[in-house]
Amino acid sequence: MHVAKTVERFWGVSTCMERRMGGALARSKGILAGAWKSLGKPKNNG
Repeated sequence: MHVAKTVERFWGVSTCMERRMGGALARSKGILAGAWKSLGKPKNNG
């Protein structure tokens, strides 16, 4: 599928960037994921 190839390419680029930045991007991803979860939990529960 074309979409799958695009996603694979995007993840390949992002992992390359993560290695270059020394995990700075990975850290920001984790922060974003944590914020998204904390925002989503109250909505799901209530």
